[in-house]
Amino acid sequence: MTEQPPGRKEKAAPVIRDLASKIACGTYGPGRKIPSLRKLSERYGVSVSTARRSVKALADKGMLTFLHGSGTFVAEKRSPADRRFRIAAVAATFGVNAMNTCTGIAVNGILDAADELGIELTTIPMRFEEMSDARLEALSGGFDGVILLGGYDGILSSPRPVCAAVGLSMHDSCGGLFSLIELDPFRATELAVGFFRERGVREVAVAGHARPAHRLREQLFRDAWKSVGTLLFPPDDTPGEYRPERGIYFTCGAAALAAAEAYHAETGRELGRDYPVLCFDGHPLFVDRPHRNLPTLAINLRLAGVAAAEECLRRITCPGSASRRIYIAPELYPGE
Repeated sequence: MTEQPPGRKEKAAPVIRDLASKIACGTYGPGRKIPSLRKLSERYGVSVSTARRSVKALADKGMLTFLHGSGTFVAEKRSPADRRFRIAAVAATFGVNAMNTCTGIAVNGILDAADELGIELTTIPMRFEEMSDARLEALSGGFDGVILLGGYDGILSSPRPVCAAVGLSMHDSCGGLFSLIELDPFRATELAVGFFRERGVREVAVAGHARPAHRLREQLFRDAWKSVGTLLFPPDDTPGEYRPERGIYFTCGAAALAAAEAYHAETGRELGRDYPVLCFDGHPLFVDRPHRNLPTLAINLRLAGVAAAEECLRRITCPGSASRRIYIAPELYPGE
């Protein structure tokens, strides 16, 4: 067999390691069909040919088997003891009207993974004010795993979930109880600094909320910007005064939308068109004009949902495994 160039091997190696790990701990159990080459290439950010080489390498090791016309499966027959794991996805909003929201798109990703991984998924609507430590403990007792979508960490204090737990768009792991899937704040900081520098901004006001995740975003930006220009911190986490030469970095999407709404009500104009503003977490992508023009940093929420389902299943099938914080790199959406 022809030896592969080192570069091609290096690209395939992380895919091979991750797939082998998922097979070893049961995320992809015996007899389970693995995702298609196209889906693997999208998930790992590699070409289809690299995904094909990765799958072939595992097949050569006897870990995978090809079935013509059907796909690629984990080798060995399934044990009669295998079963479908039950996972609850908890969010403030569900239903038809929520499918084009942050939550809805993430849930679609979880559903995609559930079909592939043999998960029985139950969606549970629960407003933030309805959540409590006791409520989570009672709810988790009926499932093998639970995925919380949204800022429930701002409500929980000392939860004791009795099953595998994952948080999507949470920041506090509650003492390591939750694995977390979230937007990479380090990459976001790099993109934010570049955004303002490209626009010739030297002075940036930071506005947001007091949640730990927002304070981390603020601190990272503060450290990165101090060698570039001046930082301002308006009172009460408001944007403060608007000036053309002054940028505004919203560490919270809700704060950005509230400011844009107030600005439009007062002036009839669009904040994102008049001033160099940047929103951290993608909320402007899911609202009607005039606020869709707000530049924002956002992750692929469908892939985040897939990652949440896979991480939950990993913790179910590997009892005692440590929680993890999984960052997903954001992209910059410049607005309409």
